[in-house]
Amino acid sequence: MSRRICVDLYNALIKLGPEWAEETLKVVITGSGEDGPEWQKHIRSKEARRKLANRFKDAKDPFKIVIVGVSAQQRVKKWDSRQRARRAGRLRAGR
Repeated sequence: MSRRICVDLYNALIKLGPEWAEETLKVVITGSGEDGPEWQKHIRSKEARRKLANRFKDAKDPFKIVIVGVSAQQRVKKWDSRQRARRAGRLRAGR
């Protein structure tokens, strides 16, 4: 899902349940200082993403919903690596 869609979905969900904004719902996207202020609170470092992942695995933690976005560049890299694996015979077509 694109980063813009992630932020829009987050904003729509927070309108439905404002109390989710504090602990229950998080957006995880990569970005830079050039991204707008609406996105900045969702851009996380590798270490911050690791900490959220650990919290998400803890059944007692109130953090229950994560929306994960990737940039177009990351989608292209993933597609390219899958194409290379397919050509090398390591990945079947249709996966």
